[in-house]
Amino acid sequence: MTTVSFSAVRRGRIAQGIPPDSRPNRGTHHRAVAKLPPAKQQHWIDLAANHEERISVRRLRTSINADRLVSVEELTTPPCDRAIITHIPPINRLTLWWRESGGRDWLRTRSKPQLRNMLIDFREVIDIVKAIQSEFHMRPDEP
Repeated sequence: MTTVSFSAVRRGRIAQGIPPDSRPNRGTHHRAVAKLPPAKQQHWIDLAANHEERISVRRLRTSINADRLVSVEELTTPPCDRAIITHIPPINRLTLWWRESGGRDWLRTRSKPQLRNMLIDFREVIDIVKAIQSEFHMRPDEP
């Protein structure tokens, strides 16, 4: 009996999401692009394979989230900014997901049970938006 590791199975499943003709011979970061649409997968795989310097997984993922190739300098956090948690990174990821999925056009293809589940998933986000709106409206106008 052949024994296969969980990680090998996982890599196989990830590779299934990328057409074989899109997989270059040299190693690339297929996990980072596996959930993207095929055209975007090809764009990022080509960029990683043909770039003059090796692109790390972290740089590739950050670039995908930013929708552009980020510089190595952008990956290093200045000491004064470390450990500061802001709302910007998750908002950027959410808006990228919205754009990549097709936004309202994509929503129109969802069933009512799927939309109900999404409302449940987004409940905390909706609560956050309501809290921000409430605080905003309770504050007096600034001169």
